[in-house]
Amino acid sequence: TKDLKDYEGDKNSGVLTIPVLLGERRGRIAIGALDLVAYLAVPLILRIPLLILPALIFGGVTFYLVCREKTPEKLLFFMLFLFLATVLGTLLLVR
Repeated sequence: TKDLKDYEGDKNSGVLTIPVLLGERRGRIAIGALDLVAYLAVPLILRIPLLILPALIFGGVTFYLVCREKTPEKLLFFMLFLFLATVLGTLLLVR
């Protein structure tokens, strides 16, 4: 996700990132999809089905935010930390 911020600089410098390889729009979609998969991996790895719905919600919102023209990085981190708090809270309640 961090590679989206410096797309033009990476492109001009010849740094191969997903957005540079796929183009900015398709790169955003690919990175958003990878973020969504990362969120969905958490309930699978932890084997807590209760986290599937929050993972879909946080992953879906993150996908939407990444695919927008301007990505507010602070909001992406907020989503990540809010999901982390949800995971930790669920772990405390389930275990």
